[in-house]
Order: sequence, then C-alpha cells, then structure tokens
Amino acid sequence: NWETNNQFANSSFDIVATEDNTTVTITPSVDILGRTAGVTYSVVLDRGQCYSGASVSKFSSQHVGGSHITSDKPIAVTFKDDSLVAGDNDDCRDLGGDQLVPVNLVGTEYIVVRGNFNPEDEIFITATEDNTQIFRDGGTAPLTFLNAGEIVNLSLSNDNVYITSDKPIYVIHATGNSCEVGLALLPKLNCTGS
Repeated sequence: NWETNNQFANSSFDIVATEDNTTVTITPSVDILGRTAGVTYSVVLDRGQCYSGASVSKFSSQHVGGSHITSDKPIAVTFKDDSLVAGDNDDCRDLGGDQLVPVNLVGTEYIVVRGNFNPEDEIFITATEDNTQIFRDGGTAPLTFLNAGEIVNLSLSNDNVYITSDKPIYVIHATGNSCEVGLALLPKLNCTGS
C-alpha cells in the first residue's frame, strides 16, 4: 500500500529565482522546517538563488503537496519526495519529483497510461480552485470534490484512466519499473507545445 509504506520519504519543494530581487510568497500546506502550516511568509531571492521548504514530518499525510507559491517575477519550482517505497519491497527506495508549471498551464483533461510498476501505479490530483469536481473514465457523477490545494490519490490498476475536472488541476503520475519508483507531472490532454 503506497500510502502507508512511503512514510519514510522526505518531502520538499525547491524554488529558484530567474531575476534579482524576486519576492516569493509561500503558504505551506504542512509544517516545514522553520515555518508553520497555513501561515504565509515571503522570501527575497536574487537570480540563481534557491529556497527549499522541507516537511518536518516523514509521514505521507504530511508532505508538502498543496502548498501555495506565488512570486512577483518568474521562478522555477520543483517538488520531490526522497526514499519513496511502494508495495512491500523495502529494498527499492527512490527519489521522485518534477518541475511544476504555472497554474495557467494546467488543464481539465488528462489520460494516465500504466507503466511497468509493481504494485499499482498511483495518481495524485491537486485542485487549483475551490469546489473542483473530479471525474474518472467519462463518469457523470463526480468522484470527489476538492478545494484549492487539496489532493486526492487514485490507484491505476487498468492499462489507462481518463481524468477530467470542471476546473484546472495538477495530475502527478507515480509509476516505474518493477519496484523502482518515479514521479512525473502530466501535461494536460490538449497540450500542443509552445
């Protein structure tokens, strides 16, 4: 079971400024080192400087997903979980993560294709707006409702799944090869490049 066996993973986000004197405003979803969940604060970074926010807890329910980050100039944000374990194979521990895209680039329609992972692949959906409805495989009844920053976890035991929503969402796919874990932020279905 993914949720109970990845409790040793360290979760964090890294923010890199692309211009001098960039003000970054952060509201962490959980307690991070030196900061309290839900309390907004700001840091000022110069070009190339990095700020990292790491969860104080190693339990999966206390990972940094859903934290809110904004800035007055362009930044790059990467999320990561270290020492991820899925299933019963404690020998496979991996770093997983990806660079995020701005909220205006995420969508409402995604297809997730199963990898070569054992056990089941996992899907993590994060809402960007309150009262977001999530649908699975063309269903008309919402699978769940999420508020901004809330996350739902779905298992992928079939070859693929079709995920839609009524408001923009982030979709992260956890898959891999055998028991080796990897994470990737998925592009929206109608992503045609820039």
